[in-house]
Formats: sequence, C-alpha cells, structure tokens
Amino acid sequence: MTRAALAGALGLMLITAAGPTLGHSFAHAATPDRGHESQGTAALVPPWDGARRAPRDQPGLGGDGGGDRVGGNRAVFVPAPYESGRAAPQQIVTLLAPRDPADADALARVLAGRHGLRVQSEAALFSIGATMVVFGVPDQRSAESIGIDLRQEPGVVESDVDAVETFETLAEPLVSQEYALPLTGVQRAHAVLRGRDVLIGIVDTGIDTSHPDLRGAVAASETLIAGRPEMRSDAHGTAIAGIVAARGIDGGVLGIAPAATLVSIQACAAESPGSLQAECPADRVAQGVDLAVSRGVQILNLSFGGPPNTVVDRIVLEAILVHQVIVVAAAGNNGPHGPPEYPAALPGVVAVAATNNQDMLDGHSNLGSYVSLLAPGVDILTTVPDDRYAFVSGTSYAAAVTSGVLALLIEAEGRSNPSETIAALRDGADPIQVPGRRLGRVNVCRALSILGHGDICAALPRSRVRRPPGG
Repeated sequence: MTRAALAGALGLMLITAAGPTLGHSFAHAATPDRGHESQGTAALVPPWDGARRAPRDQPGLGGDGGGDRVGGNRAVFVPAPYESGRAAPQQIVTLLAPRDPADADALARVLAGRHGLRVQSEAALFSIGATMVVFGVPDQRSAESIGIDLRQEPGVVESDVDAVETFETLAEPLVSQEYALPLTGVQRAHAVLRGRDVLIGIVDTGIDTSHPDLRGAVAASETLIAGRPEMRSDAHGTAIAGIVAARGIDGGVLGIAPAATLVSIQACAAESPGSLQAECPADRVAQGVDLAVSRGVQILNLSFGGPPNTVVDRIVLEAILVHQVIVVAAAGNNGPHGPPEYPAALPGVVAVAATNNQDMLDGHSNLGSYVSLLAPGVDILTTVPDDRYAFVSGTSYAAAVTSGVLALLIEAEGRSNPSETIAALRDGADPIQVPGRRLGRVNVCRALSILGHGDICAALPRSRVRRPPGG
C-alpha cells in the first residue's frame, strides 16, 4: 500500500514540504519548490474523536520550509549543521553574585560603564542565588572577548555570549502508532503506574493547553518571550507535552506518564504560528530553568541543544547537584560523529539518542560519549496545536519519552532519588547494537525490577494488557 493510500485509509493528511532553511520542522503547508534537489512528505494527523475521521480539506500546519533530505523512500527534515550555536546580536549574559536587586543593579551599571555596554535586562535567579544581567554591545567589539574580561571582575560569577539554541527535530513519513508504549514496557506498567504526583518541567516553546489530550495536564504556564503570551500555536512544546503526559481522551494519544503534572516555561520563540522553527536565547533558557526549579519540578525536560554556554551550564548543573532535579536533554541530530550538544553533554544530564520501532539507532542521532540512553524517537505520534496529532522524529522526542518513563519510576518509589532512579533506568535498559558503544533502550519494567518493584509489570498477563484511559 502506498503512503497516500495508507493515509487515506486512516483519515490522515500528507503534507508536501519544500526547501531547506535554518531550523527544524516536521510538517508544512504545501509550498512551491524553491529550486532544491528534493521534496518529501511528512504526516500530519487532523483531529479525531474515537473512530470518527476528520474532513480531509483541513489546512496543514503553518510554517515555511525546513531543510529536507531524502533517504530511501523517506523524507527527513534536517537542521543546518550546528547553526544552533550562532550568537544573538551582540549580547552577553552574565551572572552577578549579589542577590539583592539594588546591589546587583548597581554592580551591573558599574560594569556597563567600565566596559562600554548597555544593560538590556536583569532577572533574579532564585535557584542559584544570583542575578542574571544581559548586556548589549553597542559597537563592533567582540562580545566573546568582553565576556572573558567580565569574568575577571569582582562579583561576576559567569559571563558568556548570549547564544541562540534551537530544537533538534526531524520528520519522517507515517509508519506506526504509539509503538513506544509496548516496546518500552510502559503499556504493562500502566496497569499500576501513570506518573501521579510527579511534577515535570518543560522549558520549550509554549504548550497548547486547550488540546483535548492536554487539558488538565499543565498546572502552571510561564512565558519569558516578550509579546508572545499566546501559546496555543506553539507546536514543539505541545508535541513534547503530549509524549510525556497526553491524557488519551476519547481515542486520542496516550502519554508515557498520563497522570503526571507539567510546568510549562516558554523560553523559546517559534518563528511563526505552528512552526517547529524556533530560537531559545541563552538568557531565557537560564531563567526558564530557574523558574522550573523554583516551582519544585522533579524532572526537567530540555529538548533543545547547542554549543556550551557557561551561564546555562552553571544553572543546569546547580539544578542537578543542589536541587536534586533529574535533567533530561536531547542528544542532538547531527549524526553519530556530530559535535556535542549542550546541555545534554553536561555531566549528570540524562542525554538521550533516538531509536525506531525496530530498535535500531536513528542515523541522525548524535552518538558522543556523553549519550547515556536510547529511547524511541522516530515516528512518535503526539499532540500538535489546533486539536491535531502528528508523527514526529528526533532526539527531542526520545528525551520526552525518557522523562515520562522516569516519572513512572518516581511514582513507584514514592520519592525522587535521582542517582538511584537514573542508575536503574540505565542498568535496566535493553541492549542495542551501537557501533563502538554499549548503550541500551529504556525499559521501564526492567528498571522497576532493579528498584524492587518487579511485581508491577507482572500485575497483568501480556495478553490482557489494554491501553488504559489517561488520568
């Protein structure tokens, strides 16, 4: 059966994509070819209610082209190589030791005058007891050099270029539906565990909380993007939220931890409504991590990446070491030999690469020494804005699967013990053939056995396991 015939049988839409541009996108409205060598298709699923099929003339998800690459019979939208590391226009993000706003403001203005800078913004970061200041460089001097000079100043904790990080997202044609649930043992664990009373922070674009499968899942939403309080059109954050905690209402999709509670921090700005192309300024990411930690999250999902940034790195490490937060991050989609992606490459972060429904490593996943786990991340069915669903691929989504699995383990334990929980997940992973590495794909049942809860997955015979409703 052709993809078009399969899509028709399931009441889906196949959306044509064209033209590589900076960014990472998985589904687009049909656009004319822009002279590039190849075109492909990505699957976008319209709203459904149980077996009811939606009309097929509904418009596609918005956005202009994402870089596409054809491999075999599939189209893959691949990010431009390491463009995620490009710097924001002449800005420096700096951590100051004074926590008192008046003292920090006074120091910021002294530093600005001494180094010929402008104070753009100030924000107290309560989780690390410091103040973050963004300085603007009003001329053509090197922001990197000025950042190095600022680090030598008394009262400065860290200073770095305010780099832009981006999402690591791919897209491939329709293959399967929710295979991650049985493959990872989650379907069996759902007989007992749903992630109840576990708080998960998602620092990303916003989340469409009006989606039927996400209603009631998000306890708090914060935006750090000026002029962008509306989150209903934010696709990437909505997709991540659905993988983690979709409620599975009336035939919709079911998340890995469908009773978990989410905290949404909008620190990344989508280029256009419905697009997965977005930018995450380092200062917003740092503030977003601080907010999530201040809200008491037990798990923090960071499905973006770029080169190291001393300010972001410091606050992520503080979240892990001081506040005992489990931080899960996307390993990146630059291929097995791609440069390390941060914050995934930081020590203590659970860095996740993607596998497919055949338990094979996705060829676009980074595979550096920092990668600690594998999880399903190819053709993952999830929520997107306007009550829709889509198949998405990339390490962003493998990270989300892992965050959901960790929530199930925390629920089983009745408490959060990050080192024990992460060790059990890693030791209980199913071995996967990976060139030159010993890695495993997450298996919640084996992890539960290591933690002394082997009876949970034995609660129902395999033949009797059914997909439970969310909640």
